[in-house]
Amino acid sequence: MAKCIYWPTVTLNSDKPENDGTATLEHIIPFAVGGSDSLSTMDVCKKANNDLGSEVDAPFCNLLPIAIKRHELQIPGQSGKIPDIVWNAISDRGARGRVTIHPDRSVDFELLPDVDTRAGNIVVRGGADRVKSIIEGLLRGAEKRGETLHSTDGAILTSLDDCLQVAEVEIVDKVRCSVQYFDHEAWVRGLMKIALGAGHVLLGPEWTFSSDGDLIRQYVVNPRANWPKRQPRGYIYGEWPRSLRIPLGKTKEVRDNMYHTVAIPPLPDGKELYIAISLFGGVGVPEAFFSIGRRAGRLTVQGELLPAHLPIGFRVNPRNRNVEIITFGDADARVARMGPSR
Repeated sequence: MAKCIYWPTVTLNSDKPENDGTATLEHIIPFAVGGSDSLSTMDVCKKANNDLGSEVDAPFCNLLPIAIKRHELQIPGQSGKIPDIVWNAISDRGARGRVTIHPDRSVDFELLPDVDTRAGNIVVRGGADRVKSIIEGLLRGAEKRGETLHSTDGAILTSLDDCLQVAEVEIVDKVRCSVQYFDHEAWVRGLMKIALGAGHVLLGPEWTFSSDGDLIRQYVVNPRANWPKRQPRGYIYGEWPRSLRIPLGKTKEVRDNMYHTVAIPPLPDGKELYIAISLFGGVGVPEAFFSIGRRAGRLTVQGELLPAHLPIGFRVNPRNRNVEIITFGDADARVARMGPSR
């Protein structure tokens, strides 16, 4: 029986109603970045799909370079919505706020509600409506405790109007944003998750549940503190060289239309295999090329040749989610037509 590619100890079932072990659809490239039902696997249990969706996919899809592309191409997630891009901000005088960029490219700034009594005076920060609500709450609280609020000159404050009349108002017109452009852990776990799914589809269970697949899996299911000391060779932040662009068909059209590409270029049996991942055509998003072991599975070279129709990768249009299969014959023909790919 089939096992979950993320949690191999779980044997999948088709029970109704669904339970934690029920087989569910898993997108190889996350749906929220333009993945497709046509590039997916059912070899994932419901609980792993849900847990890793929150723990791995969400942080990965919300990385700033990817979030920007989601806005640019108007790519909704499973909920049908495109999430806002949110940055923390702070004013020159220490007021905390939040800058929100909406999918329609409109921008909002919101002061976060805050009450500071450390300086002896009461300082209330926030949007106008929120500040009024906080002051009213302070007045109610003081009344319940039998306390009285006073202005700095000693006048008794009994109403919201009293407080607003004596308040020193600060208008926030300049803020500094705190922007995290890239989170290494979110990026690596997201990439490795794509690699594990693609490896399962292209190479088969022989690779998925081998020590090669297990190394990739450890990066997916564990936080950074528990990653293996052994790291896959290659790079996860970079740009594909010509030797990859030609056989995998990464043309100007592919780049300009910001297609996703994931592929495992075949090598002679026993040689180390590498996976190539390019999201949004590599436009503003790093490309990756790293080792996934030596078990070639379905891509094992027999007699130094592979069938021309054998899939070695996929290209996905994130706008309409159409999937194009990259075959060994495609790659071989491109190299023959355009020259050596060394």
